[in-house]
Amino acid sequence: MKILQVCKKFPFPVKDGEGVAVRALAQGLVEAGCTVDLLSFNTTKHWVENPQEADLPHYRNISSCDLDNDVKPIEVGLSFFRKGSYHVHRFDNAEFAGQLKALLQLHEYDAVVLETSILALYIPIIRRNSNTVIALRAHNLEYEIWQRIGEKENLLLRPLYGILARRLKRFERKWINEADLLLPITDRDGERFVKDLGFRGKQHTVRVGYDAIRHQERHWAPLQSLPFAISFIGSLDWAPNLEGLKWFLNEVWPALHRDFPELEFHIAGRKTPEDILELQMPNVTVHGEVSDSAEFLQRYPMTVAPILSGSGTRVKILDAMVSGRVVLTTEMGLEGIEAKDRREVLLCPTPSAFIDQIKYIQRNPEKLDELSLSAQVFIQLNFDFARIGYGLAGKIRDAKKAKLRVHS
Repeated sequence: MKILQVCKKFPFPVKDGEGVAVRALAQGLVEAGCTVDLLSFNTTKHWVENPQEADLPHYRNISSCDLDNDVKPIEVGLSFFRKGSYHVHRFDNAEFAGQLKALLQLHEYDAVVLETSILALYIPIIRRNSNTVIALRAHNLEYEIWQRIGEKENLLLRPLYGILARRLKRFERKWINEADLLLPITDRDGERFVKDLGFRGKQHTVRVGYDAIRHQERHWAPLQSLPFAISFIGSLDWAPNLEGLKWFLNEVWPALHRDFPELEFHIAGRKTPEDILELQMPNVTVHGEVSDSAEFLQRYPMTVAPILSGSGTRVKILDAMVSGRVVLTTEMGLEGIEAKDRREVLLCPTPSAFIDQIKYIQRNPEKLDELSLSAQVFIQLNFDFARIGYGLAGKIRDAKKAKLRVHS
């Protein structure tokens, strides 16, 4: 089958969860015998020089369209006096629409996979120019992210976030039923699309995929041999990541340092803000952006993912698990990840729970390597990219047959 994958940011180099999910799906589809073309925005926020020359061998053809998607305060302010969602409007681009139309007329695709629900705005163009299966891959419920962030803002900003969330929700509710196949990234999100947004069609959960066997074949040092330290890594231009890190620094780290004065905390992240780079806290080291996130994770036995908002799957947790790191995370961090406390992860629903879990590890150091192995096995069983690719290819064939029956 021939698949066109459409993305709102270029999936190279892989520096965030969306990039991991996009590339893994393409690799899984190729493993299942499909050919995959890529059409992507090349945004100012995630700019890539010469995208056609990127090292993405699983794509047959790569097309891109430059887009200035920097958030401009004046435009945000004016958007409150207009109809529609500001988040969606930023990706409404005539040149991109023209490229999409040209690809649809040049190639007879079996399916177009729209990565994220915001790109549903291009469904009318696809319908007018092709009879292909439209699969909408929802990395999260977009409105839920801003709703959750707004709930934690001060009383002045909370109504503004509420408006942004409601407009996104209206957009998602309007367009998800226009897709032939909805691809939520977790079962939990699939249920919310039905309950909150009234989705009535066919859906198939498409998780973030990993080549788990290859990761396990790499050399990982025994965790007990590493320094007594925890890490944090995540894109810090993404509000939920920055929110969680600041909460951890303010609400958790002072007590952790008091009880474990030898414990180190190492922070890395793309677009680390100045106030974090200049941070002066005992035993805290800020590395800024690192060239190899996997290598950074390997230096330390434990990593924290203090997730307080957001939606979808927290890919950085899966990245750490496939790398054999012991993850300490909140209940919200495990949405869509059915890992169990003290079996594959360490669950920390409260600030004091982080202290309890570190004490647990200190008293039972052998648990580090037990948790590490269990985490890697969990990823292999539940997030294997080839299995995910074969599953989706089958669902696309079924959807294509259903369309042919309708039109025959």
